[in-house]
Amino acid sequence: MSQKLDLVPISKFVVTRSPYWEDQHILTGYWFEEEEVYSPSEELTAFLKSGEKPVLLALGAMSFEDKAETDKLDMFVKAFQKAGCRAIIQGFQKSLEEYKLPETMMSVGSVPHSWLFKQCSFVIHHCGFGTSAATMIYGIPSIPVPHVLDQMGFAMQLRNLNVATEPLKAKELTEENIYNSIVQMQDTYDEKSKNAKEISDKIRTEGGLSETVQLIESVI
Repeated sequence: MSQKLDLVPISKFVVTRSPYWEDQHILTGYWFEEEEVYSPSEELTAFLKSGEKPVLLALGAMSFEDKAETDKLDMFVKAFQKAGCRAIIQGFQKSLEEYKLPETMMSVGSVPHSWLFKQCSFVIHHCGFGTSAATMIYGIPSIPVPHVLDQMGFAMQLRNLNVATEPLKAKELTEENIYNSIVQMQDTYDEKSKNAKEISDKIRTEGGLSETVQLIESVI
């Protein structure tokens, strides 16, 4: 660890700086830049225009399977139908090869979070560092499905900020507990959405990336 500068790319509005840290340990704010103008496919544009904002199921690398996980995908699809949700699904490519989604759902590939999150009502994700940060940067509530230890920590961080539901255990997923989390989100959505947008506004005042560049230049 550098004795001159230890830069932590997390917002002070999300994590409180320890009073025991030495001066070189600095919370800079998140490092991000807005994506260049993104042009979605005609299919995605038509889907978004065809109804209310969808849920985004984005389980990241952990849903890009070595083998089909049709049972897991089916749990989410049935929970969405039961809750009356439209949905966009990222990942599950192998499962979707022989799986027909209902008309209220669509599968997409790589789409920038900075664009896609703004089109959706809330996102279901594993709470990796990047996706957890993106939900706060772009102001969207979460249903966390943490899989490993650091994800569990980020999931509780989101929950404590009241921008997420109680986390779902990735290894204990059922249609019923997914549905119950969606209902919990629906019942508290206005509050969680408001909190997420407020945190997003605060994060954007920090200028984490430019702050970081200035700090590095100051010690070079």
